[in-house]
Amino acid sequence: MSRPQTLGLTQTTAPTIEPVTTAELKSWLGYGGTDQDSVFDSLIVAAREWVETFLRRQLITATWTLNIDRFPLGDIDLPRLPVQSVSSISYVDTEGSSTTLSTSKYDVSTDSGRVAPAYNESWPSTRNELEPITITYVAGYGDDGHDIPESIRQSIMMIAVGWWHAMQCGGSSMDVNPAARAMLSPYRVLST
Repeated sequence: MSRPQTLGLTQTTAPTIEPVTTAELKSWLGYGGTDQDSVFDSLIVAAREWVETFLRRQLITATWTLNIDRFPLGDIDLPRLPVQSVSSISYVDTEGSSTTLSTSKYDVSTDSGRVAPAYNESWPSTRNELEPITITYVAGYGDDGHDIPESIRQSIMMIAVGWWHAMQCGGSSMDVNPAARAMLSPYRVLST
């Protein structure tokens, strides 16, 4: 099992919501006004981006496209978990034709994000060019913020509130709360 050389990982369909709403953050903080709503909105986005990068996970459902140079000898580990489904695997064959691999030719483990040739199958030969393989897949816990584990949602709020307090106090430190990091650690995907 090895991670493919990730030449191009692109989010092709982004989520339309955040894992935490501004109203939830304000309620958690005990803040009743609306004068900071745009700041809270931005802090939620920044905290969610930080968490997704730290965890190597997709929180709300999104579509990703991974372009790689070659099929590995074994499995392909998709870079963002949890994987919901693989939409397609296409490649440029040795003759230069673009081909979509039949779903019967590979297996997907949504738990681990691994894609492997099906029993008695092997990855096809590809043309020797840059990024001849494109894997399109859907990742994320679900379409609603409440689909995400509560520890992750609470961490996003802790991070956003910590950054908001730092801004209010004129501080320049945007360190992440150690308690939030500790709550996130069980969900972190370790690189191989």
